[in-house]
Amino acid sequence: MTSHRNLPARLSGSKLSATVLIAASGLIIGVLYTLFGPEGVLISLAAFIHETSVTASYWLIGLHIAAALYHRFLRDGVWSAMVPIWRE
Repeated sequence: MTSHRNLPARLSGSKLSATVLIAASGLIIGVLYTLFGPEGVLISLAAFIHETSVTASYWLIGLHIAAALYHRFLRDGVWSAMVPIWRE
């Protein structure tokens, strides 16, 4: 069984993966557009991956903000570790 304490580390990896996918799929879209034009299965797939990665990034950013606010109101010391200029 996975502990909830591993969740932040897993989400951090997810943020990195989403960021890499955004950049890579954007470059692939540019190359495919240059070579084959705006139509085709490959460019549609690359666009889908790009859009999904951007959406995942937005959700992960929102979750990160919600978790930060949760720890701010919980006053468990996590906020102070994340934001050293605004102590609890």
